Amino acid sequence: MTEETFKKADLLIISDFIMATLPYDIEQSITEIKKDNNKFYSLSIGDLFLEKSMKAIFDGEWVYNPQNTSITQIRNIVNEIDRTNNAP
Repeated sequence: MTEETFKKADLLIISDFIMATLPYDIEQSITEIKKDNNKFYSLSIGDLFLEKSMKAIFDGEWVYNPQNTSITQIRNIVNEIDRTNNAP
């Protein structure tokens, strides 16, 4: 995503997100890459990570429930932008 060809690209990370946090250097890399209008999204398999959602990193987050095969959107940057623009 650092090459010109991939500027303004989207990246979807699919994982169970069973981890404490991302390493600091990876978070910093993502922050820099996002300056080129790249977007990062996550699809979590199961809801084990929900207590440690990485809202600062991902522009949108979804959770796939393998027991009932549903996908739930838990956060989307569009919702946050709307709230910010409509705030008093």
